[in-house]
Amino acid sequence: MPNIPMLASGGIATRATLAMIGEGRESEAILPLSKLESLINRTPSGGNLYEIHVHTGVGDPVAIGREVKSVISAYERANGRRAA
Repeated sequence: MPNIPMLASGGIATRATLAMIGEGRESEAILPLSKLESLINRTPSGGNLYEIHVHTGVGDPVAIGREVKSVISAYERANGRRAA
């Protein structure tokens, strides 16, 4: 029996080879490395992804979070997108 690598913890194939996939406890993605960036940067299903940095030393963090959410919701309504 040939030595077949198990790839639940990851791996990179540089040529045609046999491999065991799906033997781990979580789902696995099998794709060409050229597709990896688009998989990582995809928008989560069910909503839009925003990365927001708020620099403030004053104010209630909960109130600031609510205001940020309010501004995003107004933007999405104005642009025909679904608000979270």
